[in-house]
Amino acid sequence: MNSYDEHNNSSLSKLMTSLKPHDHLCLIYENNEELFNVIVPFINSGLEKNEKCIYVIDEVFAEEVIEAFTDEGIDLSVCEKKGQISFIHEKYLYNQDRHFDPDLIIKSLINEIKKALKQGYKTFRIVGGVGQTFNEYENHDNLIEYESKLNKDIFQYYPCIAICGYNRWKTNQDIIKKAILTHPLVIEGKQIYENFYYVKPEEFLNQEKRDQEVENMLNNLKCEKQSKGELQSEKKHLDTILNSVSEAIIVTDTTGKITKMNPVAEKIIGWKFEEAKEKKLNEILSITDALTGEEAECPLKKVFKEDKGTNISRTHKLLSKDGKEYYINESVTPLKNEIKDTTGIVLILRDITEDFHMKEKLKASETKFRELFENMGNAVAVYEAVDEGNNFEFLDFNKAAEKIEKISKSDVIGKKVTEVFPEVKSFGLLDVFKRVWRTGIPEQLPITEYKDNRIEGWRRNYVYRLPSGKIVSVYEDFTELKQIEEALSHERNLLRNITETVPIGITVVDKSGRITFANQQAEKMLGLSKDEISERTYNDPTWKIKSVHGGEFPDEKLPFNQVMKTGKPIYDVEHAIEWPSGKQVLLKINAAPLFDKNENLDGMVASMENITKLKQTEEKLNKINTRLNLAYEGAKIGIWDHDFRTDKVYRMGKWSEMLGYKPGEIENEVNGWESLIHPKDIGKVKETMRKTAKGISDEFKVAHRLKCKNGKYKWILNWGKVVEFNHEGKPIRAVGVHVDIDELRKTQEALQNSMKQLTDLTENSIKALAAAVDLRDPYTAGHQRKVAELAEKIAERMELGSERVFYLKLAAMVHDAGKIQVPSEILNKPGKLSALEMEMVRSHATSGWELFKNIDFTWPLAEMIHQHHERLDGSGYPKGLKEDEILLESKILAVADVVEAMSSHRPYRQALGIDAALYELEKNAGKLYDQEVVDICLELFKKEGFKFEE
Repeated sequence: MNSYDEHNNSSLSKLMTSLKPHDHLCLIYENNEELFNVIVPFINSGLEKNEKCIYVIDEVFAEEVIEAFTDEGIDLSVCEKKGQISFIHEKYLYNQDRHFDPDLIIKSLINEIKKALKQGYKTFRIVGGVGQTFNEYENHDNLIEYESKLNKDIFQYYPCIAICGYNRWKTNQDIIKKAILTHPLVIEGKQIYENFYYVKPEEFLNQEKRDQEVENMLNNLKCEKQSKGELQSEKKHLDTILNSVSEAIIVTDTTGKITKMNPVAEKIIGWKFEEAKEKKLNEILSITDALTGEEAECPLKKVFKEDKGTNISRTHKLLSKDGKEYYINESVTPLKNEIKDTTGIVLILRDITEDFHMKEKLKASETKFRELFENMGNAVAVYEAVDEGNNFEFLDFNKAAEKIEKISKSDVIGKKVTEVFPEVKSFGLLDVFKRVWRTGIPEQLPITEYKDNRIEGWRRNYVYRLPSGKIVSVYEDFTELKQIEEALSHERNLLRNITETVPIGITVVDKSGRITFANQQAEKMLGLSKDEISERTYNDPTWKIKSVHGGEFPDEKLPFNQVMKTGKPIYDVEHAIEWPSGKQVLLKINAAPLFDKNENLDGMVASMENITKLKQTEEKLNKINTRLNLAYEGAKIGIWDHDFRTDKVYRMGKWSEMLGYKPGEIENEVNGWESLIHPKDIGKVKETMRKTAKGISDEFKVAHRLKCKNGKYKWILNWGKVVEFNHEGKPIRAVGVHVDIDELRKTQEALQNSMKQLTDLTENSIKALAAAVDLRDPYTAGHQRKVAELAEKIAERMELGSERVFYLKLAAMVHDAGKIQVPSEILNKPGKLSALEMEMVRSHATSGWELFKNIDFTWPLAEMIHQHHERLDGSGYPKGLKEDEILLESKILAVADVVEAMSSHRPYRQALGIDAALYELEKNAGKLYDQEVVDICLELFKKEGFKFEE
């Protein structure tokens, strides 16, 4: 029997609601539970659709039926009261007057149907139970006559749906057989079947009915044989395809036991199928998270939980039985039977080991792999965060990305990602960008479909953040591969879809060596059309086959010869061929044997991958690394690489030699390095290390001394940076350099000593000159010292820097040095000075400038002295300067000079006192004196109690 085609994937309850008028079904049940599982939804569907329902009861009493409906939350009492449902015992319908009369029963049913139609019901549903009552009669042909008239007189003319129920163990088996033969539809278990044993009752009662039965049986046998042949052909077809694809495929049942593995899976996990068969998946598959190292969840759990296929979003590391490590991506798809029940799981493992390692190296340095960036097969886009990290602007876009996205680099650079790809948010990539930019933790967006008005396709993105803060997205176009995966669910189109859409070349070679098939990818890789390829054999001299390094390639190593000799698959054969144009292409080939129907070796199927660019990239990468190592050696720089997780330090370059050690003499642990640090430097070094390890700072920079092998200490600059973080954003790796700065440090120390001596000499000279001025003017003795004291305090509050404050102090100590040019009798005159005398006194500012103008100080000391009597409004002397024309140091000197002069005794007046001096400042702040300087001076006296030292 075949499943009822129209709804063969629906549940039994849904099938009951989908039945149509004129459907006539036979229900074979073994207990009341199976009976009610059909009858309750059947009757309830009719009641909900306002159809007339009749239940003809056999040994199951009406109370039990009502109870079954009640258990499902259905109350029949209301429907029974209004006459929508009726219960009739079979003996009153089938056995009237102790005689089974099909015509009388059909007439009674037609009357009931007509009555229901007049009452407004559009459809009539009936459940008939054939039980013990009918078993009492030997003339079972009456049943066939009854069934015949049901089909001819009722189902042909009236909108009636009927289910005839037969208890498997309580009903005469001959009755059940005849019931099956006379019903077009049969319910058994949880499925409705189209009954190919069905014989129309008129034909069944005919004289030739036995001939008809024989004909039906023969036809069924032919169908069954044909179906088995097709299944065997499909199985061989599928096995051949599984053996030729480059992905590892594992099939399990619902308990996780292995039921199928292809050769690629055997290679990756290290188990032969015969060893793994009947073992559970978690017994042979050891996978961990590639980033955290934690054990990964079994991929089957999510499928059984969600009951749908899925792509595992994170990259996993697989440990083969032989200890070899692979990095993989997984896709998991449930196997479904005809009624959508899960019967097993298909697990697809993609070996991305090379791809994973390449991406890890890309994260180490953007500039280091520029050539790889432009020529790699993966698409790469570089972004800079804008709008406070809510959007990202294109900075770079490689050729592979241009090809995948069908857009040129010049059309995207400088534009926001939301402008170029308007559906990037719904795609999920924009949120990944935001998280990676914020946390620095790389993420992978699994294979997802992107679609807008311009472009569509399936992409898998790996996103990480550079130390500069830029975001890099490395992604692949999985559009073709996705189409292949989707095609796997359609077994009849499986081979065609794989060969036409996989991103690898596929060829088929017959046992004579002639190439009989090549897909489009093979055409591209071989540089020939299908017709040109079909004219060649596998070892045609025009291929000009060589090794990948240009040497001879042994004939016995050719994939065809290996497969035909061993009858087994071979993997990863690499060699070069030459196109008609002269271009050389490097290929990696996997091949598997093909067998004819008698299991004789009949040829080979091969998949090939163009690895030309990959080999070129590897060669360029090796050259770059060689150059870098030579540069480090030549520059005499020590390089270190510190893994915080293990506390191991890898060193290279001149790290050991600069201290007089041979490579390897110093332990790789951090303790081996710490023991060489000078005791006075260990504190600051450990504090810098602590900040780096805690993530407080991502830069490690400190100058300290290390003990050489000869016992002496040498100054080095230890400079590094955190380059790797874990998923929590904590540093796990830092790299840096040791630079020998010993000679530079000694030179700096000698220079500092010389500078100190010069500074001391300058300060002592200034003090001597100040003392000379005080000797000529006893009334102002100590004035310059006090002005210097106050000026220094004000300048420190203004945070002018130690060197600038020092030179201001020197200027203050000799700001009146020009008075040496003024006669002492004028300086000490008690009365009012004449105009000429006043002019001579005022000339001291210029005289002081002339004393120092030719001395080259770091700061303009002579100008500070020259301007100390200038005022903001231009009323000062000697030049009448204003505002910004006056040095800040001179503005400070002016305020300090006024305060000390007004609060001290002079020959021509008594001391006015500090309060008068401060009042003068407040009154003329912003007019004569700088406002900020005045404010600080007032705070020193009024809040902090500043006093001049006597």
